[in-house]
Amino acid sequence: MQGILLIGMPGAGKSSLGRKVAGLLGFEFFDGDTEIEKKYPDRQGFLDKHGDDAYIRMEEKVILSLPTEDSVLSPGGSMIYSRKCRERLSPCFKVFLDASLRAIRKRLTDADTRGIVRLREMDLEALYTEREKLCRKYADMVLGVEGKSDEELAALIVKAYRARQKDV
Repeated sequence: MQGILLIGMPGAGKSSLGRKVAGLLGFEFFDGDTEIEKKYPDRQGFLDKHGDDAYIRMEEKVILSLPTEDSVLSPGGSMIYSRKCRERLSPCFKVFLDASLRAIRKRLTDADTRGIVRLREMDLEALYTEREKLCRKYADMVLGVEGKSDEELAALIVKAYRARQKDV
């Protein structure tokens, strides 16, 4: 079956929610950051040494190697900058986890060490604005994550996913 792709800012809850959605559907779960760390344990070090474009290309290789069928994928937030990733993952059911800038600021306590593309070029607010626009345009579903538990959010994603499968 078609996979599910969770996109959004770092700190939006892609990883924790992805595990729950995968569990509900009996799908495999792939966390992009974890997959990157298997090859490059120091993501921030890679970013500092090689720069944003090289990081995006490296992330692209990792994400493109992941299965999309019967899977929930939670790539890094910078996946949205890769045309190749967007094209390959386009058949997935794409869910943008929409968290406010205030919530992202509160959750993102490790921004300096997390390996966040373009954060050196712009402040978090500008990065948020840029990525939010790209994610909204690419997503099949926009899901506000604040004020709901992971269980509630996972149930909403699964319900929307199943409804879409009937239409496909």
